[in-house]
Amino acid sequence: MSAMRAGTVVSGAGTVSAAMATAGAATIMAGGGTLEVTGALNDAAHGLGLAVMTGAFDELKLDAGGTAQSLSFNGGSGTLELAAGAVLTLAVVDGTVLLDGGGAGIADAGGSRWAAA
Repeated sequence: MSAMRAGTVVSGAGTVSAAMATAGAATIMAGGGTLEVTGALNDAAHGLGLAVMTGAFDELKLDAGGTAQSLSFNGGSGTLELAAGAVLTLAVVDGTVLLDGGGAGIADAGGSRWAAA
């Protein structure tokens, strides 16, 4: 598992092939295409923000889900995609969330959960 120190920003397009845990406020931001994170997100420090930039083709793809404090779609476009079986706990601001089926879902801090049809 990779530790994200306070102030860490992972941004751009490509693949992060690791589970990630926060040790302070941190940001994962997709821009310029698809940013895929293959490992689970662990917001241990309660400061992880997820963001998708303004491009129609900007996408944050999470293969294993996890926890984060927030999700923002800068400009109201872009996509968050959760792979089959991935569950992400956060507060969605706006935008598109794709649930690939097979147990993929979103949960809020209060315990409500939405799953793919």
